[in-house]
Amino acid sequence: MSSGHHPNPAPPRPSEQELDRALADPKIQARLARLFRIDRSFDLPYVAGYSRDGSIIYIDRHFPTKLQVGSRSANFLQALATHEHTEKTLIDVYGWKYQQAHHLATMAEHRVVRALGFLPKEYEKAVQPYIKADAHEKLKRVPPQLDLTPYIDDNDYPTLFRLRSLMNASAWRAATTGRFPYASDEERT
Repeated sequence: MSSGHHPNPAPPRPSEQELDRALADPKIQARLARLFRIDRSFDLPYVAGYSRDGSIIYIDRHFPTKLQVGSRSANFLQALATHEHTEKTLIDVYGWKYQQAHHLATMAEHRVVRALGFLPKEYEKAVQPYIKADAHEKLKRVPPQLDLTPYIDDNDYPTLFRLRSLMNASAWRAATTGRFPYASDEERT
């Protein structure tokens, strides 16, 4: 979930030093060095997400390649991918809950935003219209491999139930047309 996602009150924010310490950990570095692909063919309630195995970063199919922020535009896909890859890595390597990993991932995302010459606050405002969790736009196609950990850890049950029902329908359709939506043979059994 991207940095614009805040359905529940947040715990105290970690410091930039905590992010630097985590990024200096060899286990985190090794995991962040793993390749992933970006898939932009699905709807995501909070702009972005990741697969259960972390090999795919999903970015909402309606999110523009170039986002207008104030009077300028830029490609923020790397910022979103940085957030998702960092968040998934922290959850998997450290066993952290979603909110703790999310805060550090947001810091990492904002570093990319600042490197592009934008203020994080302006970027967040520009991303807000693409968040679908408030149902201003219906979710139609969701990734069948989407990791639901953030929704579960955040007790975001309305979104979780909408995703789950769409994922089940998507998996059923794929299975009945001879295409199976899962990445590994273990998930097919």
